Amino acid sequence: MVEEQNIDQNDDKEVNPDGQRPACACACASSPWRWFAFIAIVAIAFMLLSNRAAKDDYSDSPGITWNNDYTSAMALAQQQGKPVLIAFHAKWCGYCTKMKKKTYHAPEVVKAMQNFIPIMIDTDKQGDIARKYNVGPIPDYVIAKPDGSVVKRFLGYYDPGDFVAKLNSALQ
Repeated sequence: MVEEQNIDQNDDKEVNPDGQRPACACACASSPWRWFAFIAIVAIAFMLLSNRAAKDDYSDSPGITWNNDYTSAMALAQQQGKPVLIAFHAKWCGYCTKMKKKTYHAPEVVKAMQNFIPIMIDTDKQGDIARKYNVGPIPDYVIAKPDGSVVKRFLGYYDPGDFVAKLNSALQ
């Protein structure tokens, strides 16, 4: 005959010799100092990572002085005999914003841009110019002669070193 057993949900847990259940062995029952150490380690890691990211942010440095008037900038390029860099962007574009905050303020980029007449075109406000250059995805960069003919084109986000390399390759 099978004995009926009254099974309690907690019967399968260990019981100390004194009849008490053991204290929780999870982190919540550990010393408050362990929690303090854990929080301190996380805070230090966060600060180190934030500081590392801040070293790559040049937004407080002087940046490129952009021309927004395409016609006058092209006239200036003809007058000075310099190529133009036309940067097509929009306010909603994440990579455009990242370029503005980081890349365009990097000292090496500002120096390289001395060889160009920089023009910033907002594709939402100056769609006619964007259509003239067949702009699709942005950020889109066009390096052109003073007459407007395209020398080189490149797309997307670039860190300062890569952006300078693109600019320099267009000059050769």
